[in-house]
Amino acid sequence: MSSIEREIKFAPPAGFRLPPLTDPGSYVFASPETTTTLTATYYDTADLRITRSGSSLRYRDPEGWTVKLPRPDDNGDDDEVLARDEHHVTGDPGSPPDAALELVRSRTRGASVAAVATLRSTRTTVLLRDAQGAGLGEVVNDAAEVTFPDPSPDQDRDQVAARVRFG
Repeated sequence: MSSIEREIKFAPPAGFRLPPLTDPGSYVFASPETTTTLTATYYDTADLRITRSGSSLRYRDPEGWTVKLPRPDDNGDDDEVLARDEHHVTGDPGSPPDAALELVRSRTRGASVAAVATLRSTRTTVLLRDAQGAGLGEVVNDAAEVTFPDPSPDQDRDQVAARVRFG
C-alpha cells in the first residue's frame, strides 16, 4: 500500500503544548487529542545514503515497515514542505524485507543496510475535519528520544508536524 504525504515540520521550544485548533469561522474542527507511544528503528547505509537522499526506511511497532521516498514531481521550490511517497511493506521486525530494500536500492547503490537509530516518541495527535466531518489533515506533537547503536550521545527533541496524506 502506498500514499502521498505532504508534511511541514517545526522545532518548538521545550514544554510546547498544541493550542486549540478548532476554528468554526474557517469550518475547521479539531478532534480531542490522542496520545500514543511509538518505537521506530531506522535503517540506512553506514554513510547514510538513504537519509541524504531525502528518503527513509524504518520499522515502527505496531505499523511495520515503511519506506518514504521524495516525490518525483516535488521540485524543491518550497523548502518547508516535504512531499513524499509513503510505502508500507509487509515483514517481520529485524532485517528489512526484500520489497523494502528494492524501493531504496537506487539510493543504497549496493551498500549494506543496518539499524542506525531508534526513536522512542510520545505522540500527541489532533485530527482536523471540515464541517461535514471530512478529514483535512492531522497535527502531531512528538516528544522524542533518539538512541544510536554506536557510542554517539543520545538526543532528546520535540517536533511538531502538520501532515496531509492522499491515497
